[in-house]
Amino acid sequence: MIIFKNINPIEVSEGEEQIIVEIDPIASEITAPTEFEIFTTNGSAISTVFDSSGVGVDFNPIASSLVVVDPQDPDTLSFAIDITDDEIIEPDENFQFEIASLTDETLNGTATVNIVDNDGDNEIDDLVVDRLLPQITIDSVEQLEGDGDSSEFEFTVSLSAASTEAIAVDYITVDGTGESADRLENNIAIDLADYIPVNGTLEFEPGETTQTLAVTVLADDFALANETPGETFSVSLSNAVNGEIVSIFGTGTILDDDFNQPEEDEDGQPTFLQLDEGRIIEGDDGEITTEELTVRLVNANGEPVVAEEDITFEYSTVDVTAAADVDYQFIDSQTGTIATGQSSVNIPIAIIGDPAIEPDETFLLTLAERETEIIIIDNDSSEALDLEDFQENNVFRFFNSDTGGYLYTASDTERNFVQQNLENYILERSSYASVDSDAENAEEIYRFYNPNTGGYFYTASEIERDAVINSLDEFVYENIAFYAFDTELENTIPVYRFFETNNGVHFYTADETERAFVEDNLSNYNFEGIAFYALPPTTDLI
Repeated sequence: MIIFKNINPIEVSEGEEQIIVEIDPIASEITAPTEFEIFTTNGSAISTVFDSSGVGVDFNPIASSLVVVDPQDPDTLSFAIDITDDEIIEPDENFQFEIASLTDETLNGTATVNIVDNDGDNEIDDLVVDRLLPQITIDSVEQLEGDGDSSEFEFTVSLSAASTEAIAVDYITVDGTGESADRLENNIAIDLADYIPVNGTLEFEPGETTQTLAVTVLADDFALANETPGETFSVSLSNAVNGEIVSIFGTGTILDDDFNQPEEDEDGQPTFLQLDEGRIIEGDDGEITTEELTVRLVNANGEPVVAEEDITFEYSTVDVTAAADVDYQFIDSQTGTIATGQSSVNIPIAIIGDPAIEPDETFLLTLAERETEIIIIDNDSSEALDLEDFQENNVFRFFNSDTGGYLYTASDTERNFVQQNLENYILERSSYASVDSDAENAEEIYRFYNPNTGGYFYTASEIERDAVINSLDEFVYENIAFYAFDTELENTIPVYRFFETNNGVHFYTADETERAFVEDNLSNYNFEGIAFYALPPTTDLI
């Protein structure tokens, strides 16, 4: 076992900017030159590099490296790790330095490094710690998109108390299921932009406690096949001056109102049909599960309206990934009615169970010229994945210090080439592993390279792949990068995707600590959801 001269865990002040980890060769019983692998592992402290400075968030990593420890050579007995001295008031954090013999498993060791925060030394910092600065919050807004060209979603940003100082906070909109640009396939819009993106700074004069900001939501009056009911976007707050942000995001929910009927409520306002979004769990093999979806009559504020006379409508189904009369019972054309004196009616949807382990499937329910996605949730579980059978290789991550882009590869050959020939690419610790291409349900992960940004883009979606190939000439298609899953299986972990708006590159991580840090602290990284599901990394493959 490796014994360190440092007291383990090793404590270092953030302001010292470096820690030296020292091995005791005598206590470790190392009597001759011995080859080891060394690397650092993120804990609550993380080493990810997010800009061209090459500096890690909390410390600079030691990527997987081979070293020789010689008890007769003092220079081989210590290892320097740079610590990042930031200005963020935060809890003490930790990471691990690991060393492993290539020939003798008993000669392995782990040192935990505790980074002690040093950012509570000035008056403003003390105010933040003691929560004497006004706390800044933002509300969420939910309303119909409207029938005109656009409508305004007004967000309120509030202070917990008035201040004698001027207070400022930056804001920016972030896409969710609602998008700020048209989504195209083969140069044809399959989903129009849902809102106009904004950014800026809100300023509170002394004594003021509320400010508002408006986001323009774009209305449409026709159905687009891929539009999502109840689309969302967020307004993100950052960079507060003389205040403390305690709620970073306000969510805007755009309620669909395209089931427009030629009816009016008692005040002469138009009424609309709204349909519940359908998520139906598949039954057992051969079992038919009937779920009733509710169609509601509402006014422009989304409030229920009682029908003054019978309101009839037609509905039918369309295959997407689910097959009619195999996965669900096909509806050619049926008539539904909201009866006089009622505000809603239920319509039945029948799902056909099967024994197959498969991804969730979808079909469309067309109602009043509007298509709503119905999701069939698979209920056929498999035994836990045998990681030894399915694991292929760790997906290694490189940071391009020249462009701010990231490269991900599961190829040992490509990893070794990059390490040996491209000095501007910094190897970072793997956070997930690829899947054997022969594994059941394994999906191809496609890779693109953008020479303009130096960034790589990865997707498990054939639709997204084809859209990029056909519409975005700046992306070079590089075929299959590795394999993963497009749905969650037991023993898998989600891989999250972010878009970095300054450099125009994508970032992927399966590390929950890293994901939370990016979402909470880096407003230029837009969260784009789960890209695919992979397997946990295995250190013996490094």
